[in-house]
Amino acid sequence: MITKSLFLILVIILAICFVFPTYWMVMGSFTDKTFSLEMPPDFWPKKTILKNYLVLFTKFRVFRWALNSLIVAAAVTGISVSISCLAGYAFAKKQFTGKNIFFWLLMSTLMIPFYSIIIPLFITIRNFGLFNTYPGIFLPMTCNAAYIFLARQYISTLPSELLDAAKIDGASELGVFAYVILPLAKPLLAALAIFAFVHGWKMFMWPLIITSSTAMRTLPVAITILVSHPEGYQEFGVAMAGATIVALPTYIVFALCQRYFVKGITMGGLKG
Repeated sequence: MITKSLFLILVIILAICFVFPTYWMVMGSFTDKTFSLEMPPDFWPKKTILKNYLVLFTKFRVFRWALNSLIVAAAVTGISVSISCLAGYAFAKKQFTGKNIFFWLLMSTLMIPFYSIIIPLFITIRNFGLFNTYPGIFLPMTCNAAYIFLARQYISTLPSELLDAAKIDGASELGVFAYVILPLAKPLLAALAIFAFVHGWKMFMWPLIITSSTAMRTLPVAITILVSHPEGYQEFGVAMAGATIVALPTYIVFALCQRYFVKGITMGGLKG
């Protein structure tokens, strides 16, 4: 009983530590800039205002930045889920020379830090004429070895007898994938779509490097730049409001699809 009580207390403390930054961000978005800088801090504002949001939506191109983020996130989601499922199906159910070698070579890319390939990736994208364009932002993010691993692990658990029966009935390879694999892999598709959308929405480093115009900035990048505005504009309340808007879609997605997140995490532990 004592052990359970201590464990519960520990969980509550950790929950507070994780939730507090979000609470501070939201509270800061409804107060002036002095709220976040007060010492000692005032954990509950005496007065709330909507000025920060009004300034954000009237003075800055928030809707354009949000549209940019939505386009990038949607493209990353659609392309990466398609590539991952197709590759996962091939590695799980098809037999070809060097399959295991190719698979583990692909998995080895997970050990390469993204920051170590930024320079060659930037040069490649620029040489293709995709600098400061939507494809230049989302194309490098559409092939994710972790998603392919999850797809391969999930599809490998599906009974091969169903695929053989479909082929006996005259289904083509594409028909087997479209009418047998995909309907059975709906949890996989949902989990991959959630992971990919959140990743595409919150990307920061790559969109910052590959874009140069204000109109092409994604929402996380543009909101961050507000803190160091070239004209000396430093309204932390406005920045907090922008950060709240950036975080809101991910919280909504997680709240609505939490069980798919759990499934997506546990897929990697399935027997392949």
